[in-house]
Amino acid sequence: MEEKLSLASRYGLAESRVANFETLRDIAITKIAFFKVLVQVILRLQLTLKVSN
Repeated sequence: MEEKLSLASRYGLAESRVANFETLRDIAITKIAFFKVLVQVILRLQLTLKVSN
């Protein structure tokens, strides 16, 4: 009985680690996407400033 319990708890830990990894990956993807948008906005602002000057 104890063996089954420890296996189940190990599986639970592994599952939560995978969930944590997926969450971290999602956060990283969101940050990268936000950074890309930010860079594009900055580049467009520089272009519009150059054009207006």
